[in-house]
Amino acid sequence: MVCSINKSSSTISERPPTPRDVFERFQEGLSKSNIQEYGCEEPWTKYATEFFREWGQNLGYESCCREAYGGTGEYMSIDVIWIKKAADQRFIDLAMEHENNIDEAFDDELQKLMDVKALLKVLITYSKKKDKRERFVAKVAWGIRMRALKLSEERYLLIIGSPPEDKKPSQPYVQIQGFVFDNTGCLIDNFSSPIICTKPTVSQT
Repeated sequence: MVCSINKSSSTISERPPTPRDVFERFQEGLSKSNIQEYGCEEPWTKYATEFFREWGQNLGYESCCREAYGGTGEYMSIDVIWIKKAADQRFIDLAMEHENNIDEAFDDELQKLMDVKALLKVLITYSKKKDKRERFVAKVAWGIRMRALKLSEERYLLIIGSPPEDKKPSQPYVQIQGFVFDNTGCLIDNFSSPIICTKPTVSQT
């Protein structure tokens, strides 16, 4: 269930979005992102970071990220954090890490997500090669499984983007896959998007 805001007090009244909620909303936003080609890097980082910052703020969270993407600074060196405050306590409902290079995503981004106490941990990365994507999914499952300290309720959402087989990286098309893991590294759900054009079409008037 997507969390909502109590408008009278601007406080968060329910649990954070589910992995499916996150995947579907991220997918929907890509069609409006105006990223001109799949193979570039900075526009993808900008889109992902600003997407999660804005969504978190709209839900009533303290949404932390780098100043370059509209935030006031990273929290614990993680790209985006959703912080919920209750009385004198602080809880992290969502932590998101984005890495364009899948070869670097395990040793840095995933490790940071495993270190932080959060209900939902989102890792977004990209690869053009199917075999590399498959190996990375297996490696993520192994990494979570081998982690000694974990929360019983924590979940991981791995999102991997790739160019569709009939498209070139220089074209504005992407397809994303989502993999949901529980705290033992067991794959409990997976999603796949249709082919998404990230360059919005201009309506003719």
